[in-house]
Amino acid sequence: MQQNSFSTNKGYNMTQKCKYSVIIPVYNGARYLVDLHKELNSFFEKFEEGKSIYEIVFVNDGSLDNSAQVIESLADQDSHITAIYLSRNYGQHNATLCGLRQSKGEICITMDCDLQHQPSEIPKLLTALNSGKRLVYGKYDHKRHGLLQNLGSWFMNKVLCDITGRQESITSFRVFRRELVDLILEFDNPRVILDIMFSHVIAPKDVDHIVISHKNTVDGESTYTFWKLCQFALDMLFNYSVVPLRIASIIGLVLSSFSFLLACLYAVLYLMGKIIVPGFTVTILAITFLSGIILFTQGIFGEYLGRIFLISTRRPQYKIAKIKKSTLGKK
Repeated sequence: MQQNSFSTNKGYNMTQKCKYSVIIPVYNGARYLVDLHKELNSFFEKFEEGKSIYEIVFVNDGSLDNSAQVIESLADQDSHITAIYLSRNYGQHNATLCGLRQSKGEICITMDCDLQHQPSEIPKLLTALNSGKRLVYGKYDHKRHGLLQNLGSWFMNKVLCDITGRQESITSFRVFRRELVDLILEFDNPRVILDIMFSHVIAPKDVDHIVISHKNTVDGESTYTFWKLCQFALDMLFNYSVVPLRIASIIGLVLSSFSFLLACLYAVLYLMGKIIVPGFTVTILAITFLSGIILFTQGIFGEYLGRIFLISTRRPQYKIAKIKKSTLGKK
C-alpha cells in the first residue's frame, strides 16, 4: 500500500480551526467509497483556492460488506479522514449524529455515501447558508429511483412534512453551522430523526431548499428500499408523533357517537313495540356504547402514555467500537 498518497497538507497551520466537516454514514457502501473520497478531495483542492481546512468523517454503521476495511485503508492514506466504526447497525440518522458529535468543523455537511449527492453541488448550499439561513437542504430536480422507491420516498416525505410543518421535500444532503449541532446534541431519544430534531430548534423561515441534480448510483441500486422507507416513516410517526393515538381517539369518538344514535334508534323501536326479544335492547345498547367509550378512553390514555414513553426511553443512540481521528485542524 502506498502511504500518504492523499495526505497533502499544503502547509496547514494545525492551530487553525477546521472549517468544514463532511459527515458520511456508511452502510454496505464499500463499492462507492474510493470514488466518493476522490471527488471530495478534488472538490476541496479547488474550493476557496484550496485553503480550507476540512475533514471527512466516515461512520461505518455496522456494514456487512468490506466498508470497514476500505475506510481504514483510506484513513491510513489521508489525514483528512476521521474513521468511526459503530458496534452494530443503528440506522443512518443515528450514525450521522455520531459523526456530527465527533466532528470539529465550523460548518457541517451531511451527504450519502452512494454518490447520489455530488460534492460539486456543495457551493450552492453554502451560498444559501451564507445568505443568513441556518439550515440548507438539497432537493432533487428529478428523482432517479424506481416506481416503488419513489412511492416510499413520497410517503416518508409526506409524514416528515406533516410532523415538521414544512412543505418542501427533504433529503440527507444538508449544510448547517456548529451551533445547530450543539442544539440537537441535547436530544436523547434513542431513535434519531435529525430533520425532526432540527424542526424543534429552528423556525421554518431559517430553512432553505436548493435544487440539486440527482445522480443515480453506479449500479442503480439504493440501500433504501421501498419497505425500508415505509418503515422509516412509521418510525417517525411512533417516535416523534402522537398522530396514531389521536386517530384512535377520533375512531373512539365516532363509534361513541354512532352507538348513541343506535341506542336512540333501538329505544324508539322498543317503545313502538317493534322489538319483542327480551333483553335484546339492553344488550345492544351496552355493547355498542361501552365499546365506543372504551376505545375513546384508551385513546386518551394512549396520548399520555405515548408522551411519557417518548421522554422516558433511555436506550443508547449508538455505541462506538473504534475511532481514528483526523489530524487536521483543531476542534
